Amino acid sequence: MNKLKSLVAITVFFILSLIQITICKPQWVKVGDDWRYELHEGTKDYVQNKWRAILEDGVHEKIYYFDYYGNMATGPVVINSVLYVYGDDGAAVTTGFDIDGVHYETDSKGKVLGLPQFYDLSRFKFAVTDITFNINEGSATAYDNNLTAPTAAVQ
Repeated sequence: MNKLKSLVAITVFFILSLIQITICKPQWVKVGDDWRYELHEGTKDYVQNKWRAILEDGVHEKIYYFDYYGNMATGPVVINSVLYVYGDDGAAVTTGFDIDGVHYETDSKGKVLGLPQFYDLSRFKFAVTDITFNINEGSATAYDNNLTAPTAAVQ
């Protein structure tokens, strides 16, 4: 009788696992002009504010960055004051990147290596991160992502 109960429990577990895998698989979703990666189909639970390795062809992983809203980054993007480069498909560019005729290497996340310390990043787009700013009379106060209390003053 115990063997029968064990066999039934294993079978039920296996069937429920298959149902979950089938129903809750991750998928790419287009929202407006942006692409997002939904963790569980139909839930609007997107990868947000982080890098994610995604298996594209069943064999090769590609690295993507998703901003605060879950939008996939493309092109050169400044994330936390560092320049990263992503292709039109959103995958990290790992073969290097040319800026003004100078070639810079990139790492596995697309981070541009070897830029001078005080390189002007203002000409590139900035990723939306979990920090927002309240602009008031020429100064800005940074708030955490819950918009509860100031965490730092920016002049």
